[in-house]
Amino acid sequence: ATGITVTVTEETAASGGEFTATVTVVSATTTNAQLLVADGDTIKVTLTESEDTASSKVETTGPEILVTGPADGDKTFEKRPTFVVEITDSQSLVDPDTIVFTIDGTDQTPEVSTSGGVTTASFKPSTDLDDGVPEAAIEWSVTADDLAGNSTTSDSDDDTEGSQDHSVTIDRVGAKIASAVTGDWWDTSQTTTDKTNTSDDNAYVVAVTFDEPVQVSSIED
Repeated sequence: ATGITVTVTEETAASGGEFTATVTVVSATTTNAQLLVADGDTIKVTLTESEDTASSKVETTGPEILVTGPADGDKTFEKRPTFVVEITDSQSLVDPDTIVFTIDGTDQTPEVSTSGGVTTASFKPSTDLDDGVPEAAIEWSVTADDLAGNSTTSDSDDDTEGSQDHSVTIDRVGAKIASAVTGDWWDTSQTTTDKTNTSDDNAYVVAVTFDEPVQVSSIED
């Protein structure tokens, strides 16, 4: 690859021999103090007089953010749910000081820890998020940079352009019975997805339909 030559300048007369030079890296044309690079390239700097060298790798990809909870579209009874993500960047590593949770439009600083190349960030609100609303929808996202300065915002929908917020609903309203039918029963011997059996063999059975998903263990006769 073709390189460029630049002139270094001493910082100040009293800098003790500290010299600097500024080079702009670009992805198009190379002119004067602009260096044409691509993602993954290695920039090598050589000082002419001493032939001392240093190098740095070009990275233009931001960190990867994995939401571990709550999942997009989840419902929770908790008024102060804990938001957790795992962030990785195999090249430049994650800059933990740049991680920001945005919850209902307000930026929050999370607790951060790193182990085995994975940075875990979590935030638990100190106040209730529902504002007294029985079913409060909370929009949230996470932004993080790597040490090269590339930024990523979490995205709940890869099929939609841009970064889409995640959503969790604080649900303080119990499920209601939508319908009840005598005689229908759930026949596990059937191989179809809908295992409803409408025969008269179990006329004493009542099939109950709720208006939202429920925890099976919470249902009592």
